[in-house]
Amino acid sequence: MAQLDPNKPTILMMSDCPILHTGQAVVTRRIAMGLHNSGKYNVVVAAWGYNGYPHPFPFMMLPCSARDFGRGGNGEAGIPGINNIIDMVKPQVLWTIGDIWMVNYLADEGAVPNRKKTKWVAYTPVDGTPIPEYWAPWLKAPDRLVCETNWGFDQVKNLIPDLDHRWVYHGTDEKKYYPLPDETKKKIRKGISYLAITGENNLDVRQGIGEDDFIVGTIARNQPRKNYDRNLKGFAMFAKDKPNAKLWIHANPIDQGYNLVQLANFLGIQDKVIFTPKNSIVNGLNEEEMNMMMNVFDVHLLPTQGEGFGIPILETMSAGVPQVVTDYTSHVEFAKTAGEMIPVVEYDDFITGLPHPVERAMPRPSNIKKCLDRIYNDKDYRLQCSKNARSVAEKMGWDATIPQWIKIFDDVIAAKPKSEQAPPLQKLATIKV
Repeated sequence: MAQLDPNKPTILMMSDCPILHTGQAVVTRRIAMGLHNSGKYNVVVAAWGYNGYPHPFPFMMLPCSARDFGRGGNGEAGIPGINNIIDMVKPQVLWTIGDIWMVNYLADEGAVPNRKKTKWVAYTPVDGTPIPEYWAPWLKAPDRLVCETNWGFDQVKNLIPDLDHRWVYHGTDEKKYYPLPDETKKKIRKGISYLAITGENNLDVRQGIGEDDFIVGTIARNQPRKNYDRNLKGFAMFAKDKPNAKLWIHANPIDQGYNLVQLANFLGIQDKVIFTPKNSIVNGLNEEEMNMMMNVFDVHLLPTQGEGFGIPILETMSAGVPQVVTDYTSHVEFAKTAGEMIPVVEYDDFITGLPHPVERAMPRPSNIKKCLDRIYNDKDYRLQCSKNARSVAEKMGWDATIPQWIKIFDDVIAAKPKSEQAPPLQKLATIKV
């Protein structure tokens, strides 16, 4: 391991490898770079999915497997176990990003005794409500719990009113994701490549989409929480009388959820559904290519069951793309002026999730159609949504986010360990002498 500066505190970040094309990889990359550029810390990333190959980052990365995160998976790559990683790095702070139930093993001092040698900052999404009561010990375990949105913060507060936690938005790079001039968009449409469905399980490369085609874009991993069945059904209803409508999906057609090619064939919209050629978490688009693709979209559609934040929502907003998203969970607070919120009715439009009992939204395809229709039919409204989207995103850049993290890390590093802290004043007042 390369030499760390002994005069600086060390932050060990555990998450998806920053090179990957996932939301957590984006967040880890941006925060790690921001902390490194501050010059205040040694930054080390224990990177899930990293095998030790050369990387472009100025901070240190350690190869880790899923097993190092307390989950299942192969252990052939990387350092075996979080205890050994902590011993090796000797961090002042361990930072994790992920659902609290994904890192709950860190709360078990018997299983992870070396956790007591560092302070834990847990950055966690909240993507459903109510938070199960059995999560409370996990949420209390970190030295500092940080939620991704105000909505998530409030859900935790509802469960644990006296918990001293924080919230910090993810960011976007508004200088790399931005609206392109109309003439540039036309040129991109003429030359852009995509995958078209040519059979029940076949995709072929095509080039060029029509200047007047109306492109409904979706950027979301193909997994159950993203509601791809509702997405395609709602689009099918919308596109039935619109020959120029196409659904551009930026996701692997066969991943953790549906076979999206088969689903499109099943719904009879195989001639209207297209895919990005580079669509996996390992082989994805770079930022310039992402911005070009997003500028092809006339609207971004994500009828999700729930989002802890929703990075693709903010990034497409940064590119000036109107939104059609579910009126539920975290993303609503920053996306509500950028387009249509798909209405969901309590009980009627919800299911209880598995394995954790939180409410999941299931928007009706007919309501998705209505929202898409309004964006499609009202050009002035669409333009206003585009302007609103960009205006919000410009205020949510990473430059606004990083200083908040520096304040959190400095406070945590300076604070006494939990075992040495006095109880809150309101509790002291109840102690009988």
